[in-house]
Formats: sequence, C-alpha cells, structure tokens
Amino acid sequence: MRVPSLMRSIHSAFPVVIVLYFAASSVSAQPVVELPVIELEETKSNIPGRRMEVLADPAGKLTIDQAAGTDSALNFKPLEREVPNFGFTTTVYWLRFRVRGPSNPPQWLLQIKYPPLDDVQVFTRLGDTSWRFSRTGDMHPFAEREIKHRTFLFHMDIPPGEVMEVYIRCSTQGSMIVPVEILRPRVFQAVDHEQQIGLGLYYGILLVLTINTLILFFIVRERAYLYYMLYITGYGLFQMNLNGFSFEYLWPALPSWNNRVLPFSIGWGFFWGILFAKEILDTRKNVPAANWYLRFLSVPYVALIVFSLLPGPFNYYILINVGAGLIIVFGLSAFPIGIRVWLKGYRPARYFVIAWAAFISGMVLYALKAFGIIPSNDITENGMQLGSAIEMSLLSLGLADRINLINEERENSRRKEHAALLSVARYQIELLKKTIQPHFILNTLNATAFWLREDPDQAAELLHSLADELRHILNVVEKKTISILDEIDLCRAHLAVMSLRQGRSYTLRSRNIRGDEQIPPMIFHTLIENGLTHGFAGRTRGQFVLARQTGADRTRYIIFNNGSREAVSSEGSGTGMRYVQTRLEEAWPARWKIRTGSVRGGWRVVIDIFNEAKKEPK
Repeated sequence: MRVPSLMRSIHSAFPVVIVLYFAASSVSAQPVVELPVIELEETKSNIPGRRMEVLADPAGKLTIDQAAGTDSALNFKPLEREVPNFGFTTTVYWLRFRVRGPSNPPQWLLQIKYPPLDDVQVFTRLGDTSWRFSRTGDMHPFAEREIKHRTFLFHMDIPPGEVMEVYIRCSTQGSMIVPVEILRPRVFQAVDHEQQIGLGLYYGILLVLTINTLILFFIVRERAYLYYMLYITGYGLFQMNLNGFSFEYLWPALPSWNNRVLPFSIGWGFFWGILFAKEILDTRKNVPAANWYLRFLSVPYVALIVFSLLPGPFNYYILINVGAGLIIVFGLSAFPIGIRVWLKGYRPARYFVIAWAAFISGMVLYALKAFGIIPSNDITENGMQLGSAIEMSLLSLGLADRINLINEERENSRRKEHAALLSVARYQIELLKKTIQPHFILNTLNATAFWLREDPDQAAELLHSLADELRHILNVVEKKTISILDEIDLCRAHLAVMSLRQGRSYTLRSRNIRGDEQIPPMIFHTLIENGLTHGFAGRTRGQFVLARQTGADRTRYIIFNNGSREAVSSEGSGTGMRYVQTRLEEAWPARWKIRTGSVRGGWRVVIDIFNEAKKEPK
C-alpha cells in the first residue's frame, strides 16, 4: 500500500515540477535587467553619462521598435564613459536611458552638444504610449531643427513623477561624440549665455587679428602678414564649424557644403600656416632642410582643399580622418623646427615656439578626443580654442618682432651701404688725385713739349691719348658697374699715354672676355697702373694680359704682366689696392677674393667672384 501511495503522490506533483522547471529555465535564459531611472535635478545640467546604455548597429537598419524590443535590449551594454565617444566611425549607435521629472513644470530640454554629427534621431515615450520622434543633424537644413540653435536641442515634457524612455540614434561619417545633457530651459539659457560670451570674445579676438593683420599687410607689404591673415581665416572657419556657428549663420540651407567645410578649413588654414611658419622663422636662411620639408608637407594640405571641394572620389569619412591626422602632423612638425631656429639665436622664433606650445596642447588633446582615445570634457572640448587664442596673440607679437628685426637689418644694411659709399667716394677722390694730379699732368705736358720739338705728330698723339683717358675716367668713375669692354678701352688709353710718356711699348691683350659682363670701374686700370709703377724699371717693353675663366662656383679674372716686383699682400695699405677691395665689396658683398703673387715670367693678380649659393670668405 505504501508504494502505490508514493507513486500517486509523485504523479500528482509531476505537473507542478515541470512548470517550475520551465519557469526557472525561462528566467535563466532571458534575465531581465531593468534600466535604472535617472532622477532629474532642476538647478543644473543632468548628464546621463554611465547610466546610459549603448547598442552598435553596423548595418544601420534597426527601427525604433526593433531597438526597443526584447532581443535588442539584451544587446545593449552599459556605457563605459561619461561622454559617449566612439572615434571616427561609420557605425550607427543607439543610446538609451530613462528619466523621471521631479515636479512641475514638465518642460525640459535635451541637448546634444556636438554640432558636426550628420544625423541625430530622438525617440521618447511615457509608459506604453507611442513614440514621439524628432530628427536633425548637420546633413539636414538648419530650418528643420526643432529648436533653432547651433547645437541639437529637443523638447521633453515629463510630467512630475512619471518615467520617460529616451532612445537616441546617431550616425555620422566623422567623429562620433554624443555629449547628452538634460536641463530646464532657464538653466540652459544661463549656461548658453555664458558660453556665448566666451565664444564671442574668442571670435572677436580672431576678427580683430584678421582686420589688423590685413591692414598691416597693405601698409608693410610683407608676405608674412598675408599668410598669417589667411591662416586665421582658415582656422576661424574650422572653429566656427565645430561650434555650429557656420551652419547657423553662414549657409543654413547648404547642409552638404557644411558637411565638407571641416576638412576644407583644415587644409586651407594649415596650408597658409605652413607658409607663415616658413616666413616668420625664415627657414630658407636659418634651416634650409626644414624649408624643403615644409614645402613637401604643404602638398597634402593642398590636396585636402581640392578633394574637399569636389564631390568625389573621397567621401567625408576619408577626408576628415586625413584632416585630423594632418592637424597633428603640422603641430608636431612646426614645433621642433621653431625650437631649432630659436636655438640658432633667431629672435622671432621664441614667440613662435611659446605660441605653438600653447596651441599644440589643445590641438593634440582635441584630435585624440576626436579619435576616441581620450574622453570628451570641457578641457578637451575647449582647450584648442583657448590655446589658439593665446597662440595667435603671441604669433602677432612674433610677427611684429620679425618686422622690427627686418627693419633693423635694413637700417644696418643702409648704414653699411652708406659707409661703403663714403669709402668708395674717398678712394675715388684719392685715385683721381693720383691719376690726374699735377705731377702726372706736368710730366705728360713736358713729354708733349719735348715731342713737339722732336716729333709733332707724336706730340699730337700723346695729347689725344691723354684726352681719351681723361674722358673715359670722367665717364665711368661715378658708376657702380660698367661694361668690361669700356674698362679695357680705359686701360689701353692709359697704356698709350704711358708708352708715349716713357718712350716704352706697353700692350694689353684680352682672352675669353664677353661683352655683356659688368665690373666695377677702374679696378683693372688701377691694377695695371700698379704694375706700371713697380714692375718695369729699366725695361723698354711691357705686356699685360687680362683673362677670364669660369667654374662651377665662380668667375675668375686674371691680370698678368711680365714685369717683376716684390710680392705684396692683397690686404696691403696702398690706395690703389684699397680702392679695388672697396669696389669689389660694393659690387659683390662677401662674394669676392683677391690675391697677388709672382709667377714664372712676371706678376699675377687673381680676382674670384663667387656665385650666390657658394659664398666663400675673402
């Protein structure tokens, strides 16, 4: 009897066991984790932050009913950051959270504070009511926004004590940053008022710098001012797009253009920034290798400008990724170049380095935030604006210092030129005194008187030669350079006078001389006169040769005579040699070299004129 009784008990309890088993299996297979409710506070901005959940939708095909359904709810994950930041991505993301309003009135605002998002859809509902839907983004005309503001604003009416579900669907080809806040309209107005004041001051600084720099460019005519002004316009446009002002005020009906302004402004601003860096650091003079590097670096920025203006072949996702990378490349390139120029003692570089130290900090933080490497907060969001304001102000000081340095160099150059002109004038007077001194004239006239008795024709030739030489001297002595053929004519006229005066035969031959060459006046005449004075005592004949040679880095003039004298240094104290050196420095500053010395069969003077790119000390 006990066995049947036991069997009947088991049999009667079996259905209950089966029901409990499947109920337990169902609970373990589909655990229900309820989304926490965020209690809103009236006096501040409420940030859902880590109390939100996120769902990735790579295909972008989920509807609100599917996203809010049981299956999708199981795939939502808790947000791991205070501000949703998924970096550069084409994946669609859903965010969800629940909020409860504390009291009347029911009006609240939901704000998403990142204007470059392409498409933002907000779904809200109370209890089991139907979904309320609103859509915006910078790929939609500005006039279609629920609330006309540079950021994305949505109305939320939450009756006191009731819970509202909120789903946000975001898609973009740029950086996916979704800073969500919920706040009362009066709190929003107070916060937005403070932000507008700060942004107004920032853009006011940019506007003043732009106008001031443009005015200075027209006054000073220095390219650095033009490059700096264009750099400010590009960077200002970049910031206006990030802040949403360009879409709100400049082209609210052109969402497709607004979507491509960001990469365009990066290319435009930093291309001119490269040219400005080259000018203010004078890289061509101070760091030639870096100058070539910056030229090469400007190419991708030009390409970014061009491709941003064209409908293809690159979409926004590629362009903005390249643009963000180029921001970092420019900052990390300009800074060490500035330090190197500063270490060389170039004064304006110190302003450049300090300015870029401030800017790079904010710029790199923003780029790292855009890539999703670091979180989005007030520092990473606004640091670049503060850093750029400091940077541009300091760059203005550096630009002014560079202009002062240029003016100082010009003044020094004018002083040197004035001193050189005085020196040339002094030596011209001394040389003319030596050449046309009474002793020279008297000797020539005595020789003429002698030849008038002995040979009237030769006396007439001597007078004609003297007149010819004096005419040549008066025609060329005031000029900075003359044709080498005129110089040769002057030398031959002088040799003709000296031949007749001294009863000797002096000749001048030229080799490889071109007619278009320009030289300082009377330098060869002076060297030939020195040769006549010192090299032909006791001789009846003298020969001079003027030859020209060319090389890869210089042009060489050689004056040879077959006389003889003791070697003297080219730095000698004679009036003639000082005149030659002064004239060479005037015509070719720091690009000449002269040396003299005896060679087989006579005496030689060598003058080297070096090319611009290959200067050599005297």
